[in-house]
Amino acid sequence: MRKLILFFILLLSLSLWKGSKAYAQEQNLIDSLLTELPKLKENPSKVNVLNSLSWQYYSNGSHDTAFSYAQQALKLSEKLHFKKGKATALRYIGNYYADMGESDKSFANYQKALRISEDIADKPGMIHNLRNIGLLYSELSDFSTSMENYQHALEIAKEMKDLSLAILVYNNIGSLAKKFSNYPLALENFQQALKISEKSGDKQNTARILGEIGGLYRNLGDFDKALDFLNRSLEGYLQLENKGGAAAVLSMIGNIYMNLPDYEKSVTYYTRSIELKKELNDETGLASDYLNIAGVYQFTSDYPTALQYLKKASDINHKLNNKQLELFYLLNMGLLLQNAPDSILVSIGIKPEHRYQTMVNQQSDALKLAKELEDSDLIGQASYLLTLAYEGSGNFKSAYYNLQYNIALRDSVQGQSVKEEIVRKEVQYDFEKKADAAKAEQEKKDIRQRSIRNSLIAGLSVFFLFSIIVYRQRNKVKKEKKRSDTLLLNILPEEVAEELKETGSSEAKHFDSVSIMFTDFKEFTKLSEKISSRELIDELNYCFKAFDEIIVKHGIEKIKTIGDAYMAVCGLPVPHGNHAQKMIEAALEIRDFIEDYKHKRQKEGKPFFEMRIGINSGEVVAGIVGIKKFAYDIWGDAVNTASRMESNGAVGKINISESTYNLVKDDFDFEHRGEIETKGKGKINMYFVEPKSENKF
Repeated sequence: MRKLILFFILLLSLSLWKGSKAYAQEQNLIDSLLTELPKLKENPSKVNVLNSLSWQYYSNGSHDTAFSYAQQALKLSEKLHFKKGKATALRYIGNYYADMGESDKSFANYQKALRISEDIADKPGMIHNLRNIGLLYSELSDFSTSMENYQHALEIAKEMKDLSLAILVYNNIGSLAKKFSNYPLALENFQQALKISEKSGDKQNTARILGEIGGLYRNLGDFDKALDFLNRSLEGYLQLENKGGAAAVLSMIGNIYMNLPDYEKSVTYYTRSIELKKELNDETGLASDYLNIAGVYQFTSDYPTALQYLKKASDINHKLNNKQLELFYLLNMGLLLQNAPDSILVSIGIKPEHRYQTMVNQQSDALKLAKELEDSDLIGQASYLLTLAYEGSGNFKSAYYNLQYNIALRDSVQGQSVKEEIVRKEVQYDFEKKADAAKAEQEKKDIRQRSIRNSLIAGLSVFFLFSIIVYRQRNKVKKEKKRSDTLLLNILPEEVAEELKETGSSEAKHFDSVSIMFTDFKEFTKLSEKISSRELIDELNYCFKAFDEIIVKHGIEKIKTIGDAYMAVCGLPVPHGNHAQKMIEAALEIRDFIEDYKHKRQKEGKPFFEMRIGINSGEVVAGIVGIKKFAYDIWGDAVNTASRMESNGAVGKINISESTYNLVKDDFDFEHRGEIETKGKGKINMYFVEPKSENKF
């Protein structure tokens, strides 16, 4: 049941509501503007008041009223030929259409506003319109176009040296990257926003960004760091008397304690969140907390109490008809159907024998909703519950295919490369922060030094003391840089790491001669139908872990796993003259491991894996690819031929190409197979390879 905990991930955006104090202040401003409006003549000042009213009503959620004032502002600004007022009104009209889901109309208004802002060189207006256009493309899942608009906005904000606008754009980029599960990029931009907000004393943005980073670490399963950032965020919101922000963070902390698990603390934090949300009349947030408390009580097997909270959430959502809440409800019900005793199912009108079929139906609906919402976390959680439902109903084939989909999705979000890149961003941010502190400290010391030069005896002694401090500070910075470099070298090859540090990217490189190995399990799909999904994955993990240990011992680079296939290469990133020999030695050891594994499983009367291995040698190109996570990969005809060696091999044998044979023909024993027809490659000479037998005289 612990594996199911991570499906209780709530989005911070679900509960970011205004604090009561801020709301009252905004209402007072609206009243003042309404009082002033009738007194104004038809001039630019009246356009500005109309636009201000539009924005205030929009912020309060009164979108129809906001739209009406924006239209009035547009009409008057056109009459007065007041371009800046017209651009602002068009932007607010675009906001209205965006909320109504009319993307075409929204986009048209934002573009008109942007052209006017560019024409009159209104840089803040340009930034706001670029941000809005970027958000539209984000909602349309167009990452590259959205990023292009955000980057343009960021360049203008930097040029203006406008810290508040820079914070907004960095946060936009962080949210975009988070949506597309590019957590390293999200962290990098949230860190930049945090650095600026802390330096400028912007407490509101500091609290919000700390919450964003805390939520990011929670999604990655790093709960210690998540709690550190979220507690700092909570403290900030409480100082600002922002009840909405505090409630959102309390809910996330409750979620983390549910995952740890510390159920008592989890209920405490959710209860505090519920109290604030009741004060704010935040029904969406209340339903979310009810669903999560229901989850906590399920983990403690208190199913009657869990059902009470599920009903409270369901009653609220009957009014709201919120797809995300409906999805959370279905996921919660999936957990209940998986674990609750028969008596609980009977109490809600479900026959025990229909447990898993009901679960399949519900989680199929949940997966469909998650895909509509385009949320990778929730897609993975619904997919995993659907896997368990298929397994419980005896449909192992569907369970296997669904689990493969779930694993691929999970690896794309939480794969080792992403985690390593997160470490790199943390180290880089930590180093930059220390370097900034050292620079600031040194500047202070320089000022003191200039003063000291005007002193006599006392000045000389202080000057020497200052030199020692600066020397120590510089050494400290050097040590931090060394630590950063060491961590990078643990993640990537040295030359790739250096290139990334210097340019932010890495060019692909050509290697004249390497050896590539592919392994694949025979009739893997049929075997998957005989054993449970969990046992299948456990066995795969057991074998691949052993493969990893073997190739490390032989100085070989693992490239990736593709389902039940395993790919590795020898001879890069550092060239090896004996790469073919090393690869065959490792392949023989892997073959022997699988044979021992097979005999052990046979003795236990259990299904077992049988494997083919193929090796080819030749030239390749290697480098880092992708924007969602770094992946070191190789390409070239030699890779395709290595794959054909595996697919045209035999169980328990290592099949090599002629190019590999020519490199090692004096080091091993071979069985020449002749020319064999291969898909897409024609006929290729192939050899089975074995260790060299001892000469007998």
